[in-house]
Amino acid sequence: MKKMFLKRLLVLCIAGAVVFSTSACNRNYDKDERIEDEDDDDDDSEKLSKKDKDALEQIDDCLSKLYEEDADDTEEFLLVIEDSIQELKTVNKSACSENVRNLVKETEVLLECAKSLQEMVLDISNMVEDMDGIDIAEEALDIDSLVTTEQVNEAYGIILGQAEEIKAVRHSQFFEKILDNYVGIYEAYAAILVEQYYAINNNDYLSIYSNQCLIKELMVEMQELNKDIERMGEESTKHIEAVSERFTGICEEVAYNLKELQRGRNKGLEFTYLEENKKITASIDCIDVIYPAMYNRLDAVSILTLSCAQEDYDVLVSVEVEGYSQKYEKTVTLGIAPQRLYIKPPVLKTGINLDSQTDTQLKVTVADVETGKTLVSETQNIKIMSINDFILNNDEFGYSNRADVLAWVTPESAYIQEVLRNAAVYMGKYTGHESIPGYQYISSEINEANTTAYQVYAIQKAISDMGVRYVMSSYSIGEAENATQRVNRPDETLSSKSGICIETSVLMASALQAAGMNAMIVLTTGHCQVAVETWENSGDYILIETTLLPVGNPLDMCGDKNYLNSLMELKSDEKWKSYLEAKNGEVFNCNLATDMGIIPLIY
Repeated sequence: MKKMFLKRLLVLCIAGAVVFSTSACNRNYDKDERIEDEDDDDDDSEKLSKKDKDALEQIDDCLSKLYEEDADDTEEFLLVIEDSIQELKTVNKSACSENVRNLVKETEVLLECAKSLQEMVLDISNMVEDMDGIDIAEEALDIDSLVTTEQVNEAYGIILGQAEEIKAVRHSQFFEKILDNYVGIYEAYAAILVEQYYAINNNDYLSIYSNQCLIKELMVEMQELNKDIERMGEESTKHIEAVSERFTGICEEVAYNLKELQRGRNKGLEFTYLEENKKITASIDCIDVIYPAMYNRLDAVSILTLSCAQEDYDVLVSVEVEGYSQKYEKTVTLGIAPQRLYIKPPVLKTGINLDSQTDTQLKVTVADVETGKTLVSETQNIKIMSINDFILNNDEFGYSNRADVLAWVTPESAYIQEVLRNAAVYMGKYTGHESIPGYQYISSEINEANTTAYQVYAIQKAISDMGVRYVMSSYSIGEAENATQRVNRPDETLSSKSGICIETSVLMASALQAAGMNAMIVLTTGHCQVAVETWENSGDYILIETTLLPVGNPLDMCGDKNYLNSLMELKSDEKWKSYLEAKNGEVFNCNLATDMGIIPLIY
């Protein structure tokens, strides 16, 4: 991660410094050509007052300092610029003629522009320096090599330490989100390491395997963030070039006006950069498809990069997805340095229908706070997919993956509570204890694994008797990069009384999670199942075939097995290993969904 990150930032830093140096050389100001003698034979020349001459001399001195200073030493150059800004503040502009007064103001604009440009370069340079000081321990990111609890514990400390170091990196607002995303990945990794610690301690093969699957997704997400650096580099360069171009223009105009005034020429002068007030540079990037179930995973629906030719310009940024989101509004104070805004408006609380795909518009507006005048706007036609649509997204708006199936696990649903109430009745029938106790003992006559097995069966029986039936249908999540898979949420599966394998699996997982049990989604080629730990920290798991619908009594025959054994199988580690290898299986621990940033959309 660090090599790619620093490479992009170094390119930016060097590019900015070169642009600034080029601009400085082209400002058409040569100290050897300064006018020393106030006398001039030109008939159009006028005698300068003492106040005017003093002011022009101070401007001349400021430009001379800039000309003589080595622009490659950014921090030193910034001190010179700041000294010059303070020096010009001592000029008594009210005592000067109008043209000299305007020249002083224009020179101040020039110095502020130079200061902002150098601060951009310094910000990037500081980030490069700080990031270069973070010695990423690659072995701490290789979960396959962490085979003892001591190694996991050491890696955990390293990862959290490096997350704190990234938080402390000096940066401008432009890079804030990308650094937050890196920190988020490290903190998610640390949460997985906690699970890994207990998994190793409990000889929990399936948890270890699940952790490996999740880390694999995190590493891909980190690669996507590295690609974002390139995109951000292009945008940052655009704004640096815009400021550099403006700086060059001011240099040329100030140098010309200074020479003319030193010669006593007051006619034909222009101060265009005093009239350039409130000119903004903007780039707006908008998403074109929203998958509501994965909305919480998005960084933004619109990314804006904004800067202004003048300092401290207040604008109102508005973003709205018609018929889907609330209207986002925020006042932003712009300056010469670009700001990068990631905007994701909250979803409407009422009056929203996500049952089917709809076409709508994403509207982005940047307006003057004082006048309300629209400065920049963009309207993007977008699609809002249904709440049940699932796809893999890999772009600057956020990264999602197969683990996002956990967004369909909703243990807090009222429908799930109804399933558990019905299941408790069956538990009373099978065990004599009418409850869904989770990992709590109900009888000394029923061991831990059997307690869990009967609960799984009671939940499946409740689902069956609520009318849910398995519907044979293709299941292809992840098999094609841009293929959309429709996956009903558990409440819709119950209300429609039908579901494909993934839908019955997330329904079962939701019920198990609601009961406080450790459930995992098992994805194999073309199929989806659920695994549940036989008891808390047992390290043993039952594989559940949730498509077994309808079901009869536990001991009634279903083919060559009874229903109880047809519904579930307690697998040894070796059987789990051979099963997952043969079917290209991936396992995702429902307990880690929140740590991975996978949160169901509530609307």
